Amino acid sequence: MVRCGRATHGGVGGLLLTWFTNHQMQAMERARMKERQRIEHDRAQDATVKAYLDQMTDLVINHALCEAAPDAAVRWVARAYTLMALRMVNGVRRATIVRFLYEVRLIGYIEGNDTMAAIVPLDGALLAGAILGGDGSWLSEAKFLLWATLEEADVHVSTYGGGDWAGVDWRHANLAGAYLRDARLVAAHLRGAWLSHANLQDADLRGADLQWANLTDANLQGANLADADLRGTHLAGTNLAEARLDRVDISRCWSVGRTQLRQAASLHGAKLPHHIHPMDLGDLWSSP
Repeated sequence: MVRCGRATHGGVGGLLLTWFTNHQMQAMERARMKERQRIEHDRAQDATVKAYLDQMTDLVINHALCEAAPDAAVRWVARAYTLMALRMVNGVRRATIVRFLYEVRLIGYIEGNDTMAAIVPLDGALLAGAILGGDGSWLSEAKFLLWATLEEADVHVSTYGGGDWAGVDWRHANLAGAYLRDARLVAAHLRGAWLSHANLQDADLRGADLQWANLTDANLQGANLADADLRGTHLAGTNLAEARLDRVDISRCWSVGRTQLRQAASLHGAKLPHHIHPMDLGDLWSSP
C-alpha cells in the first residue's frame, strides 16, 4: 500500500533543482527561438528592400521611368511598388528606400531656383520610424512630403544645426513626436499637420501656415511664430514659454489659456481670444 509521507530534504532539493534546470532550458530555448525569428524577419525585410530596388532600377533603366509622362502607367506602377514596400519594412529600411528615391531624383528636388516635381509622389506614404537625416542636405532639398505619414519619425534636425527647411510642404503630415529643435521652418506649409508632442524648441516658424495643425503637448519654447497663421490650431498643453507670437491671430486657436500666453516672450499685435484680456498679459501685448 502506498502512503503519503514527509518528503525528505534531499527529495525537495532535487525537485527544485529539476524545476530550475527545466525553467532555464525553456528560457534559453525561447531566447533562441526569438533570435531565429528576428534573423528571419531581418532577412525578409532585406529581401523586400532588394526586390524593390531591383524593380525600381528596372523601371528607370528599361522602362524610361524618369522620362515618363505624368499620366504614364509606369509612374503608377512605380508609386504602387513604393507605397507597398514602405508598408512592409521598418523605419530603418524605409529611410533607405526614401534615400534611394531621392538620389535617383524620383521624389522631387531643387535645381538652381527651380523645384522639380516628384515622379513618384509620396503622398500618403508610411514613413513611421524613418531616420530622415544624415547631414540633412538631401532632406532639406527634397520637397516631397505632401500628405506623407511621418508618425514618430526621428528627423534629428539638430544634429546638423537645425536644418533649413524654409517653405517645405508638410501639409497634413503626421509628425507626432518629431524632433525639430532649432529647425528653420520659415513660411513652411504645415496646415493640418499632426505635431503633438513634437519638439520645436527654438524653431523659426515665422510666417508658417499652421492652420488646423495639432500642436497638443508640443514644445514651442523659444520658437519664433511671428506672422504665423494659427487659425484653428490646437494648443492644448503646448509649451509657449519665451515664444514670440507677434501679429498672430490667436483668437481662433483651440484650447489656449492665459497661463500659456503669460509665459510667451512677446505678443505684440496679436489678436487675443475673447476670454483673455490684454491687461492679463501686461507688457507682453500691445495693439497692432
